[in-house]
Amino acid sequence: MDLELDYSIYSSFKNTYHESGGGSAEERYSQYPTPNEDYIIQIAEDLKQKAIENGFTSNLEIAEFIYAFVGDIQYVLDIEGSGVSDYRKYPIEMLWEAQGDCEDAAILYVSLIEAIDYEALLMRGLVKQSDEEDWGGHAWAAVNIPGEDNLGKYWNGPGDKSNKKFYFVETTANYDGTSSIGRNPWYDLKDESYYDVE
Repeated sequence: MDLELDYSIYSSFKNTYHESGGGSAEERYSQYPTPNEDYIIQIAEDLKQKAIENGFTSNLEIAEFIYAFVGDIQYVLDIEGSGVSDYRKYPIEMLWEAQGDCEDAAILYVSLIEAIDYEALLMRGLVKQSDEEDWGGHAWAAVNIPGEDNLGKYWNGPGDKSNKKFYFVETTANYDGTSSIGRNPWYDLKDESYYDVE
């Protein structure tokens, strides 16, 4: 897929203040998802159309098609890609630079999926890869898939969304045949918190 991105939009977001700490998780993350930006809406609609053209027509298939797009973007730690230990990217930054870390991928995914009327949560918590590993901070997305009720790991939404299931999306990578919405690839996770993207 060839993306036509506007450098002035990239530059504008790149030069916007990037808050790195303080406040609640919601306060720290609320500015980054941008589902209402014209370029995000266009990319999300293009991805949805490509999914349908290739036979992926259900709500789940479209959401997983977009997951595959985001999960294929190169994972790079902040210190390597941005030169600082904690740098959250706006979606245009991850797309323009074609790289990012777990927070960046989750922010991009929830922006794209919300732009085509899915409901999503931006999630954070602690994860470990095995019993011997230490806990480490991580970010991922969770998405509500209309018509689906048994996809795997989920959280109930906040407030009036408490009757909806938001399924785990490990946005940092997508491996054909082993990655899917609802699949939790971690040995264990705890202390989850979320930001409800509107």
